[in-house]
Amino acid sequence: VFSIPVGNELWLKDKTTKVNYIITYELGKGAVVDMGLFAAKDNRREAVSLSMEIKRHVLASKFLRGQIIEIDRGGGFRIVDIGDHQMPIISEELMSELEKNVINLFDKENSFKEYGLPIKRSVILEGPPGCGKTMIARHLATRLKGKVTTIWVTAKSIEESSDVASVFDIARKLSPSLVVMEDLDLISGTRESRMFGGENCLGEMLNQLDGLTSNDSIVLVGSTNAVTSLDDALKDRPGRFDRIYEIG
Repeated sequence: VFSIPVGNELWLKDKTTKVNYIITYELGKGAVVDMGLFAAKDNRREAVSLSMEIKRHVLASKFLRGQIIEIDRGGGFRIVDIGDHQMPIISEELMSELEKNVINLFDKENSFKEYGLPIKRSVILEGPPGCGKTMIARHLATRLKGKVTTIWVTAKSIEESSDVASVFDIARKLSPSLVVMEDLDLISGTRESRMFGGENCLGEMLNQLDGLTSNDSIVLVGSTNAVTSLDDALKDRPGRFDRIYEIG
């Protein structure tokens, strides 16, 4: 590939395909780099392939590991600083469960590997709005920062099923990872609803949770106002979200 930098643009020419590209980039708030890739309409497939290649190189960078990463629409992401968050007042039983199934799980990575066991756990925090579900997730992310990458996902992060696949792809590349999914019911939908992608996103979620690709060293924490709003295949099947904690 032959390239010429011009201001905030990078002109590329692929010597093999003879395709010309222009990459524009602009620094945004919080050191975010917004990148646009332009190519002729007939070369859309090649442009998408190139953008994915650039994304893979970025994900391979060591500076992303151990950070808290917020997922944007269309598979974009940015590093965020959420500060330090104390655990809200919860029962000793719930505290013990979260320590055992989230925090301590990563601390015992060598023991799991010794016995050939994957570090894989998925839990749901259920409770009415304002009960502290997000505060709990922020505390977990604070405790793990520096040694575990946190991938923060909201309903606005997911527009279609490919966005679900992108979240898990990022989590695997930056593992060990904690994936926080707020408003899980809006992200996955059900077979009866097509909200935020509906069944397509649900099918992709099920495939990513226990499909052919391993989720070793990935722990998922999902939240919902009502667990009854989740599809049965998501919440009632071991290996998917099989631990549900009620936040009073």
